[in-house]
Amino acid sequence: GYVTATIYFNRGETHDATHGGPLIAACGGLAALVSGAAGVAMGAACATQAGAVIVQANRADDRRMCLKVKMTWPPIALPTTVIWPDIYDGGYCR
Repeated sequence: GYVTATIYFNRGETHDATHGGPLIAACGGLAALVSGAAGVAMGAACATQAGAVIVQANRADDRRMCLKVKMTWPPIALPTTVIWPDIYDGGYCR
């Protein structure tokens, strides 16, 4: 869509997302790019959204389904980018 974009993960990618380490590390890197309280707030918001992705990835993996993540688009203003993780079956879910 014009306001949102959806990223569809396959079963292997969904399983990889259940571990969450790289997602949390990316949040730490993002927080390090911005100094002070703003960086801490950005890192915390990122970690919260990463946690939601990990929960849905585990939910999908348990059901032999796949993860999808809808996000505001374009993600040019990272602090205001919002994501909605969910699960799906069919299509790219192989």
